[in-house]
Amino acid sequence: MLSLKQKFFLILGTISLLFFVYLLWLVSAFMGGGADYYVDLPNGYLFRGGDGDGIITYDTTRKSIYGKVTEIAFNDDFIIAKQVPDSMSHESEIENHLKRRNPQKNSDLKALADSILSADPYYKRIFSAQENYWILNHHGKGLLYGPFTKIEFERKKQELQVPASLVLKNAWDL
Repeated sequence: MLSLKQKFFLILGTISLLFFVYLLWLVSAFMGGGADYYVDLPNGYLFRGGDGDGIITYDTTRKSIYGKVTEIAFNDDFIIAKQVPDSMSHESEIENHLKRRNPQKNSDLKALADSILSADPYYKRIFSAQENYWILNHHGKGLLYGPFTKIEFERKKQELQVPASLVLKNAWDL
């Protein structure tokens, strides 16, 4: 039989352990960043992945591919990608772009970003498909071609002479 003192320390130890496990859960659940990772791509481009999202970005001077880039391949001339459109990711990037262009006017940026996504033909095309394909010729001005269907993508690859050895792979296997 346990004494009252032993029971007290047993209960205290159990509570301490549960509290420690709870703290670990809080840190892992809310601190974020643990799943983020970055892959340097040619000519200053970057693949940023995390929380099931993935984007190919450069900086504000060149085109980027937002919204769940799921597959990617690259060489010294081209970056090719498969994207699953994600309206939240696009909305966030549009809001950030608007903030950078006019930092004094931060009100209603979400509403403005929503209206751009719903009215602009470029974004209508992106969101009309379950998946899109892109080709980025990253030399010079960083020309971005897309969004394409799979068939349009294959045609454009031939037209731009993208090597057949450049095959899309899971972005998280880079």
